[in-house]
Amino acid sequence: MVTLPLELNDNLKVVGDVYRYALQCAKVTEAYSTQCSDPGMLICPTQFEHATLYVLTSESTSPEISFRDSRSGKAFAGKLDPGRAALLLVSDKGELLASYNW
Repeated sequence: MVTLPLELNDNLKVVGDVYRYALQCAKVTEAYSTQCSDPGMLICPTQFEHATLYVLTSESTSPEISFRDSRSGKAFAGKLDPGRAALLLVSDKGELLASYNW
């Protein structure tokens, strides 16, 4: 038990480690994987029955972004300029069903 919120800790690696452990214990599977470790790039998935909607936002100086959809195994890569957002709707077979600003 913790008496203060973990997020008050200045060591963000430790906070991330605790969350990773909790997700592992809960057997939560990843919707995507990426090599990107830039904190200015956000990939936010919402899973539906037969597709995943990815909302991507960038506050990064590097526009390159790539990730792999876990359901289909399909990789996606592109450029997203700072201050911009993109939407991708990916079927469970890896087809790009719809996109905005991608």
